[in-house]
Amino acid sequence: MRTDFIHFSDIDLARPESWKGKKIVSFDVDWAIDEAIEECMQYIANAQVKATFFVTHDSPALHKLKNTSHIELGIHPNFDPLINKQPDSLTSNEIINNLKQLVPSASVIRSHGMTHSGRWLPLYKQHGLKYSSQYFMNGVNTIQPFSHLNGTVEAPVYFADDGFIWEADQSGWDHNLGRFSFTGHPDYLCVYNFHPIHIALNTPGYSFYESTRSAHRDPEQLSAIKNNAKPGAADLLKKLLA
Repeated sequence: MRTDFIHFSDIDLARPESWKGKKIVSFDVDWAIDEAIEECMQYIANAQVKATFFVTHDSPALHKLKNTSHIELGIHPNFDPLINKQPDSLTSNEIINNLKQLVPSASVIRSHGMTHSGRWLPLYKQHGLKYSSQYFMNGVNTIQPFSHLNGTVEAPVYFADDGFIWEADQSGWDHNLGRFSFTGHPDYLCVYNFHPIHIALNTPGYSFYESTRSAHRDPEQLSAIKNNAKPGAADLLKKLLA
C-alpha cells in the first residue's frame, strides 16, 4: 500500500508529519449505481492507495466498500430539503442519524453541496464524526487541516471534478488545469474529490453531463456513451493515481 495517500482519520494535528505532503482521494457517492461505484473501487485497488467514500445510500456496493480494508467510509448527508423548507424534510439530526445507521463506523462527514453550519458542529460530535471536509478551496496550494472550536478536524478540498467540469463549460473562464498539482505539495495537504457518475462517464463538462442524464441508471448505456474524445474526470483520476 502506497504511503502518499492517507485517510481523513490518519490526520493528527499534533503530528504534522501525519498529513504534510500527503494526499486524500475521496468520492461523493451521490446515489450512483453500483457499477459506477465499483469502477472507482477498481481504480483504487489497482493503484494500491487508501481512499474515502462518502456514502449516500444502501446497496450491495456499500457492503463491498465496508469489507475493503484500504477504504474509509464517511457520510454524505443531503440537507437540501431542510434548507429549502420542504414539508417532508427530516431534521438535521435525523438526516445524519439515518446515514450513521448505515455506516456506524463513519468518523468523517462531507455533505451534499458542502452545506454546513457552525450550529451543526456539536451534532457532528454527538454522532461520532471527528473529521469534516466541508470547504472547497479550488487550487489553493497551501491547505492545512485545522481544528474547529469543538475539536472537529477540517480538511478542505483542493480539487473537485465537479468544479473542473463546471468551469470547463463557462465561457470567459481560463480553464487551466496547470494550477492543480496531481502529485501533491511537500508541506501541505491535498484533498481530491471525485464522483462515481463522472468517472463512469469520464465527464468533460456539464453540458455533456446534463445531456446524458437519462442514461445514469443504466450501466450499459453509461458504457456506450462514455466520453473518449477529450480529457475528463476519469482521466484526471488516473493522472492522480499514476
